[in-house]
Amino acid sequence: ADAELLADASRCELREKADRISGQKSEADSLKNTVDRLKAALEDEKRRRAEAELAAAASHSALNEKTEEITVRGTEMEALKHGIERLKHAFEEERAKRVENEVLVETAHSVLREKQEEFVRAQKLIEQLKDKLRLWKSK
Repeated sequence: ADAELLADASRCELREKADRISGQKSEADSLKNTVDRLKAALEDEKRRRAEAELAAAASHSALNEKTEEITVRGTEMEALKHGIERLKHAFEEERAKRVENEVLVETAHSVLREKQEEFVRAQKLIEQLKDKLRLWKSK
C-alpha cells in the first residue's frame, strides 16, 4: 500500500511537473514568437530607414541640381539684362544720330531752297541785265 501511495504521489508530482513543463514550453514558444516578430519588425524598420536614406539622398541630389540650375539661370538673366541695357544704349545713340541726320537733311533742304530761290533771282537779274544790254545796244 505504501508503494501504491508512493506511486500515486509520484504520478501526481509527475503530472504537475509535466503541466509546469508544458506551461513553460508554451511560454517559451510565445517568447520565441515575440522575438521572431521583433526581429522581423527590426529588419523592416532597417529596410524602411535605408529606403528613407536613399530618398533623402535623391532629394538632396535633386536639390543640388536645381540650385545649380537656378544659379546658371541667374547668371544667364544677368547677362541678358546687361545685353538689354547695351541694346537700349545703342538704340538711344542710333535714335539721336537719326534725329541729328533728319535735322541736317531739313537744314540742307532749307539751304537748297534758299540757293534755288537765289539762283532764280540771279537768273531774273541776268535776264533783266540782258534786256537792258539789248536795249542799250539798240539805241
